[in-house]
Amino acid sequence: MADAYYSEADEIGLLGCCLRANLAIASDIGATVTPSMLFNDEVRDSFEVMLALVAESSTPTPTAMQRGWAQRNGNRPAPMEFWKQAMASVPGASNHPYYTQGIRDAHRRRTLRDAALKMAHDSADRQKTPETLVAELEAGIAPSTVHSAVSCDGKTVVREFIDDLQRREALKGKLSGIPTGFWKLDSMTDGMQFGELFLCGARPSIGKTAIAMNIVRHACLENDWPTLVVTCEMSQRALMRRLMSDVTGTPMQDMKRAEFTEQQWKRNIEHGNKISRSKLHFHDASRGENIDSIVAAIRSNVRRHGIKLVVVDYLQKIRPGTRHEKRTYEVADVSEKLKAVAASTGVAMFCLAQLSRENEKEKGRLPKLTDLADSSQIERDADVVTLLHRDRKEPHGEATLLVAKQRDGECGFVPLTYHGTFCRFETRKSEIIE
Repeated sequence: MADAYYSEADEIGLLGCCLRANLAIASDIGATVTPSMLFNDEVRDSFEVMLALVAESSTPTPTAMQRGWAQRNGNRPAPMEFWKQAMASVPGASNHPYYTQGIRDAHRRRTLRDAALKMAHDSADRQKTPETLVAELEAGIAPSTVHSAVSCDGKTVVREFIDDLQRREALKGKLSGIPTGFWKLDSMTDGMQFGELFLCGARPSIGKTAIAMNIVRHACLENDWPTLVVTCEMSQRALMRRLMSDVTGTPMQDMKRAEFTEQQWKRNIEHGNKISRSKLHFHDASRGENIDSIVAAIRSNVRRHGIKLVVVDYLQKIRPGTRHEKRTYEVADVSEKLKAVAASTGVAMFCLAQLSRENEKEKGRLPKLTDLADSSQIERDADVVTLLHRDRKEPHGEATLLVAKQRDGECGFVPLTYHGTFCRFETRKSEIIE
């Protein structure tokens, strides 16, 4: 069983590829393998020297490696004979993907083994809730993503920046993130960005859930992005009713009573079949799940279904992992963990939030960042904060989505129109570009 956890031949083979590689191939290897994945100490120490050379834009030849080894290890002799054996064991540097796969598989097996052993040990700890144990297990078995194995000096950052510019150029005008369906919002944000927390705040009965399901319809049903909806307040059935009303154009009141014409029945069945074949998934947390359990569910769905968009309804309804003296700390705990799971899994996180009553004390005042209820940490964690405003007494009419914060872009107003009959927000007609 030991060979399943430690692939010595693959590690030596990869080192041989590094020593025979040009700078481009060595950079590719460094972008897919980290020293922590390597079990053999001598291979790992040599690999770190190679990464340091790549960071300096130097080809890792044996001579350069010997010089780099002396700089990092002082009087400790360089393992020249070991390097020669590694080079002789591989036919060429281009074989590195074969060895890389073996190393990643062995590292993954060790990770799974260690997570299982930790779970078996910690399961007897009464200080940890079952939800916390499951969350820790999910985090432990989550596949690691290698972003960069070299130090982030100026040269590295510039190279990554140019790579990102080239990636965006290749999109040929398409959004770099997931579209919301509201053209002005998308033009301001370039879509909901992966690895970021996109927040939408509003008072009750303004339309938080409605706008969230409008985005689900556009992103998942119309553009095929794998989506997970985490509902902490409404039932999955109620959310589906809203989604079907929006998609089919059937009034919500008819949906509630199931009073359909024959044509409406056909439309509901047709679109129901379409939704059932889509990449839409639900997680019902309305029975009071805590944040650790929800984070575990998000990680699991990302791993099993390739989820790219997570919609959470809504933040303040989620219980913290542990009880705190103040409500402010509890909400901050939830906010920080949602932000962390978005960054670690690379999903676009669209999260709804409740606003305080402050903006309703002044009639007609638009909401502002300080109206976010319970904790200012929500504002700090979010990459984008939007605030939804309309007159709740009017079932139809104008609405405004205020982009109140954006780390990497402009702020401003997105004019919308609300159609309460179908729980639908649309771009205001005066703003539509023909």
